Amino acid sequence: MTSSPTAPLLLALIALSPGAAAFAGEPQDLTLEGIAIRPDVSADIHVRVYENTSAPCSSGTVFAIHGANSTAATMGPLAEAIADRPIRGRPVCRVVAMDLPGHGSSSLPTGALFGELSIDDYAAAVIATIEALRDEGIRPTTIMGHSMGGLVIMATQQRLVDEGSSLWSGLHIDHAILLSPALPASVPWGFRDGGGGAGLAAFAVDDPELGPILALPPELMPLVAFSDLEGNIPENTPTVEEMVAAGYMSVESLTASGGFFGLEGYEPADVDAGIFADERRTWLDLIAFEQDTIITTADHVGAFPYLTGKDSTEPGFLLIEGADVTHGYPISNPEGLLEAFEGVVSLP
Repeated sequence: MTSSPTAPLLLALIALSPGAAAFAGEPQDLTLEGIAIRPDVSADIHVRVYENTSAPCSSGTVFAIHGANSTAATMGPLAEAIADRPIRGRPVCRVVAMDLPGHGSSSLPTGALFGELSIDDYAAAVIATIEALRDEGIRPTTIMGHSMGGLVIMATQQRLVDEGSSLWSGLHIDHAILLSPALPASVPWGFRDGGGGAGLAAFAVDDPELGPILALPPELMPLVAFSDLEGNIPENTPTVEEMVAAGYMSVESLTASGGFFGLEGYEPADVDAGIFADERRTWLDLIAFEQDTIITTADHVGAFPYLTGKDSTEPGFLLIEGADVTHGYPISNPEGLLEAFEGVVSLP
């Protein structure tokens, strides 16, 4: 990746224009070829890079991971909001949103069917992608995941710890932000444990080319991701047509998603207690959403002590309240999310 010859002029114009947006227009697309997932299994991984032209890139980079049945495009509204409005802490020079293997513009895996990929395989792809980004001069200091993406971050830390490393010592990532994360097997989760995901089994498909997948129809997405505790959908929710046009939706590997959705025959991914204890040197912020119907506040109150060894009243746990703070809040109201972060959660 090379700098534009007009960059110095652009920086000068921003400096002379108080309040001007820092986000540099259209994001850049980068494809990293042959990212290893497991022995003899690989994929070409697409990332979308959102540059903040007002922050020098000796400052921090955020690496973002999307949720189930979605793509890196769902992280776009939040990435643009971060790039436009750096908040408290070190300045954010860029946000890099990853398409997991077989999602968005990333390729299907070679050497395995897409539907055979697990949460641990996604974690392996994250590690290899971050390592490959170093060759492009991109070095994330913060990793952020929404929903399933949060569980992938937990699995990434677990995989590294099992190898005698960690997010900090292996990838130099000192901050993890989990936005309403899906939960590991050892943490009680009402939706999974109570059979809430059983209805999703109707959308399980054994595709001859992809393998076992979960193919949710677009019309279901507002109900799944954006409905509040009373069954209402907030006005700021994007329409189905807008979500389709933005490329938000994808099929999902049933091996990866079946476990955390509680589908019969699939084991949920798990991580050790204290995987984000202070001695691991990667600070964890777990963000819960008041109106989330998939992973509730009570679920996350239990998850935070398991992951960190701390009480949920201590710094690192944040409950965001509001009538529109549903599971899809990072998509529907990213500015509101950043306002809630102010003075509490630093980026990167």
